[in-house]
Order: sequence, then structure tokens, then C-alpha cells
Amino acid sequence: MENGNPVDYNVVLADLEAKRTQLDEAIAVIKQMLGQSVVTDPAQAGKPPGAGVAGKTFIDSDEFFGMSVGDAAVKYLHMAKKPQDATQFAEALEKGGMTHTSKNFTTTITTALSRRAEKEADVVKVKRGQWGLASWYPGLRKPKKEEADKEKAPAEPAKSPTPTKHLRRADAKTSVEKELLG
Repeated sequence: MENGNPVDYNVVLADLEAKRTQLDEAIAVIKQMLGQSVVTDPAQAGKPPGAGVAGKTFIDSDEFFGMSVGDAAVKYLHMAKKPQDATQFAEALEKGGMTHTSKNFTTTITTALSRRAEKEADVVKVKRGQWGLASWYPGLRKPKKEEADKEKAPAEPAKSPTPTKHLRRADAKTSVEKELLG
């Protein structure tokens, strides 16, 4: 309120909203260039990423099309920004265009996440039925790869002992002949 002029907050608000719109458009262009998901839902405009309508993340109808279950689940976790359960994954992946023939898609997702946690180690089971990104839990103990590999490796077959002192006469004779004839 300098010089006695009142601030017209309607003008300030309109100016800020116009700037936000320009920033949102610039962010969308850069995300598209980087191959990241772009929010196209007008109800999402101005909201932080991952803050969906009624607590849900907006998902394009082809978001997960052609992806593996594991890759799609990781992408969805990045979008949701919080741990999810198999039912939430199933709804999101189907909404995002993932096709499947599974009779129980939630079980398929749980199996895929378990395998991914073992092999890729980029997802972790947070609690019963909940999965999150490993990067969200840096203090979580991870088994050393060498120890895990040793546990998975099949045991070596036991070698039969080779007699050194007690050779049978026939074996001893053959052994001596080989040494002499050489």
C-alpha cells in the first residue's frame, strides 16, 4: 500500500494464474521431450505431480500399453509417489491400457513385483501387501549379491576319494607299468 493506493488482489491473482499456466505449459513440453508422463487432465492444472483428483493420480489411457507388469508397476509408483497394494496396481495398470489374460491380475502383479524385488532390487515390500520404490527406503538392508548368489547356487557334487595308500594289486600294477613305459 504505497502512496495510499490499495492493492487489487484480483489483478495480482490473475497475473499469478497466467504465469502458472505458462510454467505448466513449459514443464509439459520439457517432460514430453524427456519422454515423461504429461498430465493432460484439466482438473490437474496447477496441482503438484502425483496429486490426483480425489487422491488419485491421473493416468492416460495408453500409459502402460505394451509394458511388462514390473516396468509398468515401477512407473506407476513413480507417478503415485507412495506405496501401493496389488489392487491399486491392477486398477491403474488396466486403466493405463495394460492388457492381460490373467484370471487373477492382482496375484500376477504380486508375483511380478516379488521377482522384480529379487532381480532388479528397485522395488521393495514395505509391509504386507504394500510395495514401494527402493529409493524411498535407503536404510533398508539389502542382501549382498554374493551371499544371495551362494544361497541360490547348487551344491557341488561330492568327489569320490582317490585312494593313495591302498591300491588294489591290479591297479598298482597298471600304475607302475604306466610310469615305466611312460
